[in-house]
Amino acid sequence: MKIYKGRPYDEYYSFLDTISPKSESLPQYAHHDHLEGLRGRMKLEIQAISPVFVGTGEYEVDSQGIYQPFARTGGRLVIPGTTIKGVVRTYAEALSPSCEGGRCDVSKGKVCIACRIFGALGFQGRVTFCDTEGLDPNEVKLRKYTMSVRWSGRRRDGRRFYYHNKPTSQILVNSKTGKPLPEERVEVVPKGTRFTSELIFENLSNEEMGLLLLAMGLSPKHRFDLKLGGGKNRRLGSVRFHLPSGINVAGNDIYTSFAPEYEVKDICTWGTEAVDCYLSGLSKEHKALVMEFIRAFQKDPDS
Repeated sequence: MKIYKGRPYDEYYSFLDTISPKSESLPQYAHHDHLEGLRGRMKLEIQAISPVFVGTGEYEVDSQGIYQPFARTGGRLVIPGTTIKGVVRTYAEALSPSCEGGRCDVSKGKVCIACRIFGALGFQGRVTFCDTEGLDPNEVKLRKYTMSVRWSGRRRDGRRFYYHNKPTSQILVNSKTGKPLPEERVEVVPKGTRFTSELIFENLSNEEMGLLLLAMGLSPKHRFDLKLGGGKNRRLGSVRFHLPSGINVAGNDIYTSFAPEYEVKDICTWGTEAVDCYLSGLSKEHKALVMEFIRAFQKDPDS
């Protein structure tokens, strides 16, 4: 597999060998009134492996000047579910024969596996990531993180991912003038902070469930950390997903009972079988690429 590692000061690597998209026919049933496949929910715990910043585009002012605050709802710190979903989708697309960013043309009646799971224009996805439970900002050691403002440009080819461990500086200088680049301040939660969310899934096949678990870095045999939020190119945003209470798969009474029954599936056994089901359905060439990508996620290339 070819990996583009960028210039010495780049904070990313790109997979130049990507998996060609493969489309299949759209499911021919309504998702909310037809029992098909796996339905249920799983409680997610998101642990910060490095400081994490998730902003909203707003700015605030303190005694040192302007900064971007961490996202809040009702005064409490949160990570929006759309942010989590976008991150997981990025990894799912890289680890499957999928398009990028939901570009499948639904009007043609076919979508790739990532679009079947996460949705596309004109086609509702079958997974919902809820906003994390709010954390009291007084109980979290928030701090301001100063870093260079730098857009590293569009990737040349392939899919770009940011390093977890590469020792890059948060402050950079102009290579021609030697002067520091403009800086910005963001509010970060510290390493070790834990957020709790919930994932709801409907009508997933075993193959789709396998890809979903794999893309969240939850496969026991293929564990890896993800990058989430802002400042990913400045040593921020490394997170690790956990399932503290397993995978709750609903029975056939999910739409007919006020208290539907759930069977708790274990990630180590049932989850491993789902991931193996997905991997076994790939071609030999595609599976080899997926395993190379996972190894890169597990250990940053040349970090």
